[in-house]
Amino acid sequence: MIIKSLQIPGLMYFFGFGVSLVAAFALTLTLIQIFSKLRILARPLNKLMIAMGKPVIPFGGIPVILSFLFVLWFFYFSGWINQENLLLFQKFTLGVILMTVLGIYDDIYHCAPRIKFLCQIIIAIILFLAGFQIDRIGDVIDLGSFSILLTVFWIVGITNSINLVDGIDGLASGLILLSCVTLSFIYLERNMVEASFLAVILTGSIFGFLIFNFPPAKIILGDTGSLPLGLLISLITLL
Repeated sequence: MIIKSLQIPGLMYFFGFGVSLVAAFALTLTLIQIFSKLRILARPLNKLMIAMGKPVIPFGGIPVILSFLFVLWFFYFSGWINQENLLLFQKFTLGVILMTVLGIYDDIYHCAPRIKFLCQIIIAIILFLAGFQIDRIGDVIDLGSFSILLTVFWIVGITNSINLVDGIDGLASGLILLSCVTLSFIYLERNMVEASFLAVILTGSIFGFLIFNFPPAKIILGDTGSLPLGLLISLITLL
């Protein structure tokens, strides 16, 4: 994926991180208060050992995703981000929305594993056709027609790896945070400013949520969060 570079002063990294953190914190706190009043709780022992069997609030991924998308589009429309990246951000947003819808459906209706896996593959294929592709390995091996297979495997694999560990307080969100911080520095070192910036605002968003996800967790990511966040990490690595 070839992207236009960003021209953002270092201060804007901190601003992007700070805004995404505060937004995620405020939205998560609001969600906890609303759900607590409505008594909408996840069933004990739902899926994995969620919070050691105690009821907790689901759909924690919603404030994280909203925070990320808000900061992303805020920076775009404010002019800080190269305007030629509009199509790229639209693709990011499309993928996130599709995977979030799948996650919400699974959290509410407990989608059959085969159906969920098939939907993930379809979303991955859509994103491959949109331009998120692994075309070659290094500078030597051209994947050719195998590109779609490896790309779909990469996207679905990372997405599910995050989804599978979302059963212990703070584990999935902590891994996402660590991944985002690592990607931020790797891309910054390579002067891939835009990819680094995306990782930075995702870091702020997940950190604002993680505050409430430490043991004993008040809220969990659920599939609503783990699926699109895993997808985001996979897409950022393909930039």
